Amino acid sequence: MPPMSTRPLDSQPTREMAMPEDIVPMIVYLASDASKMATGQFFVVDGGWMI
Repeated sequence: MPPMSTRPLDSQPTREMAMPEDIVPMIVYLASDASKMATGQFFVVDGGWMI
């Protein structure tokens, strides 16, 4: 049986934990003028967990 710390990753498509640098591009986008027409949206940055 794999260690507890790796079990959640087995069911995630990317098989890796998200790092801060994986989330930063979405934060930059949302803070920029490029996202001015994105209203009432959910942007899921989870490495495919919700697939």
